[in-house]
Amino acid sequence: GMSAEELGDVLADADVLLNVSLMLPDRPEYRRIPHRLALDTDPVFTQVSIARGNPIPERHTRLFTLGRPPLPGQAHEWVPTRQAVHLDDWDATTSPDPDAPFTTVTSWKAYPPLEFEGRSYGLKDVSLRAHLDLPRHTGAALSIALAGGLDTDEGAAVLGANGWQVTDAIAATRTSDAYRAFLAASAGEIGFAKHAYVAARSGWFSDRTCCYLASGRPAVVQDTGWRDELPTGEGLFAFSTTEEAVAGIEAVRDDPERHGKAARQVVADHFAAPEVCAQMLDAL
Repeated sequence: GMSAEELGDVLADADVLLNVSLMLPDRPEYRRIPHRLALDTDPVFTQVSIARGNPIPERHTRLFTLGRPPLPGQAHEWVPTRQAVHLDDWDATTSPDPDAPFTTVTSWKAYPPLEFEGRSYGLKDVSLRAHLDLPRHTGAALSIALAGGLDTDEGAAVLGANGWQVTDAIAATRTSDAYRAFLAASAGEIGFAKHAYVAARSGWFSDRTCCYLASGRPAVVQDTGWRDELPTGEGLFAFSTTEEAVAGIEAVRDDPERHGKAARQVVADHFAAPEVCAQMLDAL
């Protein structure tokens, strides 16, 4: 919302530039800032893109990632970090309706799969297909707000045929208030990771899951290796098998209030913005 003049004034005095998801173009006014940090939110895909000639590192002074190195294709030093959650922006709401569904917001296939050094790194469709029969193993309603991308209609049909509720991701995420309301109306998250994150044991963890947890909503999410560093079993549950996912869902259903409080505490202990940002600055 700034004018060009206002933005110029900010950039002229800036000490640190944080390029989240590497979306900023390469501009002279950015290169004048002393500390230019890249924050990779798509590990594996980012490193392989660089290995294939995308010159991302040269315009940054430090590289951070939500993955856990070493990552496929990695040829530079990437400092692992976590999402910085400003807890004041997220109210831990009261327990949802007993019949509330476990939900998530996701795409079926955001872009084509990646082939690198003889190995295929897929997208969410691969992960979801491995657990398609999950609704048959739990009495909880499971609902996916499905976003656009590749083969979305096919994905919606496949999910619906296997007992998943499918809703519109735009309605759930159109505004911040709509997103908060969507989370509050959920029993918790049933979350999936891109196949590439799982196959590479990247340690990636979702910012979407952080929002569920900060809202006091437990999360049952696919393990990418993150269970090696974060607690699981109280408010946050990792799964690699359908059986583990069912166990996590049923644990939340048995005591939603306890797991809701524990969910909020996971964010406070491991993702609070002051601590995460301080650690990044200490790594400069």
